[in-house]
Amino acid sequence: MVLNPVTTYPQSRAFVLQLHRDADAGRMFGRLVHMTSGDSMDFADGDALLAWLAAALPLPTADNPGAPT
Repeated sequence: MVLNPVTTYPQSRAFVLQLHRDADAGRMFGRLVHMTSGDSMDFADGDALLAWLAAALPLPTADNPGAPT
């Protein structure tokens, strides 16, 4: 058996999403924390959340081919 040295869910891509107590399907806002760096951001809508995630995720390189394209 050969084990894959590249983990499917690396710690460097772990986030905690905490929704505000008043958030609902029509109003999504809260906080996102990157578990490895500790960076966090409060977001006021889904677009801001997705933009921060896109900026926080690494670009693919030869050393990190599993990064999103």
